[in-house]
Amino acid sequence: MIWNFKHRSILKNLPKWLVFSTLFWLTTLSALPSDDFQFMHSASFRFRDSVPVIHVLVEKKKSGTFKINAPVQAQCDGMQRVFKGVDITVKEVARARVRYDVSLMEITKDELSDYQSLIKKWESLAREKLFLLTRGGIFSIGSHRINNREYHIALSGGTSKKEAYRKMQQLRRKFPNKSIAIIPLLERPQESLITLTERSSKKKKRVMECHNLVYLSPQTKNIVFGSKTVIPHERIILTSSKKGQLDIVTESDIESLLYRILPGELFLSAPLESLKAQAVAARTDIFMQLGKRHVTEPFHICSSIHCQKILWSQPIIQQKFRDAVDATRGEVLLHKKLYIARAPYSSSAGGHTEDIRFVWFTAKKEYLTGVWDGDKSYPYDLRKERDLRAFLTHGDGEDNISINRRFRWKKEYTDAQFDAFFAKNGLGHIKKFVPLKRGVSGRIYHIKVVGTRKSMEIWGELHLRRKLNSLYSSMFVIDRKPGKWIFTGGGWGHGVGMCQMGAIGMGKKGKDYRTILRHYYPGTESEKLY
Repeated sequence: MIWNFKHRSILKNLPKWLVFSTLFWLTTLSALPSDDFQFMHSASFRFRDSVPVIHVLVEKKKSGTFKINAPVQAQCDGMQRVFKGVDITVKEVARARVRYDVSLMEITKDELSDYQSLIKKWESLAREKLFLLTRGGIFSIGSHRINNREYHIALSGGTSKKEAYRKMQQLRRKFPNKSIAIIPLLERPQESLITLTERSSKKKKRVMECHNLVYLSPQTKNIVFGSKTVIPHERIILTSSKKGQLDIVTESDIESLLYRILPGELFLSAPLESLKAQAVAARTDIFMQLGKRHVTEPFHICSSIHCQKILWSQPIIQQKFRDAVDATRGEVLLHKKLYIARAPYSSSAGGHTEDIRFVWFTAKKEYLTGVWDGDKSYPYDLRKERDLRAFLTHGDGEDNISINRRFRWKKEYTDAQFDAFFAKNGLGHIKKFVPLKRGVSGRIYHIKVVGTRKSMEIWGELHLRRKLNSLYSSMFVIDRKPGKWIFTGGGWGHGVGMCQMGAIGMGKKGKDYRTILRHYYPGTESEKLY
């Protein structure tokens, strides 16, 4: 059954096995086996003991035959077989159909009431027909109804990926300080034939052909897929979202998943309260992503830093990490008691966190505008280079944690190395590096590079760091000496949201996890969803 969003009167009476999927649609979760393939591509999820169960990408195998040298039980299309070992191949039957819209900007929820005038304004600037695009949805968990939607001014009509990319590049040149991005929308998933062939010396090998997906149950303690070991406490699903590619997906409840996220994010030596803060931020980030990332693929999140870094290869998780997750079970950060907060975090803010608008050019987020990292504040405006230089001489931030090697740093490059960073851009020999705009933490997000042949401007904190050999952060000042460039900087990462080293420092000073979270995400509150 599908309900249109206008049926608001029934929402408060919905059972918890109903959730809102993307674009204002409400979907039942009674997914029968024949419906599982469609369910895999939805933003909906099931529950286990009141905890949401989501689909997580473990690994992608992009071509060829995939081998499993372990006994597994395979199920598909009403069939069930046990293989001692199996070779897996994927054949595309019908290609996925994806629509690509181009977002010119994200707008705030406060701007939503006047979105029509914003569209008119942008139509006159871009000379394109635009519309309001919504990503994410409203979903119900127990008695809570929460919202993770985003709103974008976008080009109407949808287009091919090639045409969308061309249009995105054109608009980025015209509006370099806006986050022009491609937003995909799945219209029809890829259909494929997955063949499982028994690995054996027999001349006649058993073969199993499956349409679209296969459920695997390992018959041993664990099972290895390429570089990762999957612990079989959850169901493993084989499917495909691109030609010739095998997607290895597992079903996991969010709390079990967090056991594997925390060891990859903070040290075991961190105070328990700091680990609790990390658990809430990571759990919040999972809910924030639902229906907004990987919308064209058969899973909710991936296992890399794009979504959450998940340690599948670690068979035993230390009890302290489990305690941090269990103590905060079901807690997420909400803004105005309804909206799931964005809860990014980075290793070291360098003494001041950054406004999200100057890193990803998103809509304003009141709780992500940048704060001093510790108890002490300074009489500096870090957007000014003179003040930033003075601030970088201070080494007392983030509690002088010995493991924090990037609170203050220095990097040197020869002229030849520096010229090589921009060789593809045809600038020639680099003569000058001119910071044009800095965020509230001093991070550069707009800079001009002057060469002997031509100049170029770079927008975006991450883009700049990548151009400079993956520099630790863009919170730096530059000095020129004969034959070399010297960068003096602070922090490691984008600096938005929680500073992990700062959270460790606050935990060492006896601050509880809610105090830590309120410091880095001011205006949010930790709420228990289940």
